[in-house]
Amino acid sequence: MQSVKVLFLDRDGTINRDIGSYVSNREEFVLIDRADEAIALARQAGFRIVIV
Repeated sequence: MQSVKVLFLDRDGTINRDIGSYVSNREEFVLIDRADEAIALARQAGFRIVIV
């Protein structure tokens, strides 16, 4: 059986700016600097990404 590498990431305050309340629309969702690069590196390393 082949193992699958999975990276679970919390959303608010981990990959996007925590605005103090639930992000309810696209305009409120702002990535933290270089979060997209970190996720891309994890994918290149073979990880599946799950945002929780």
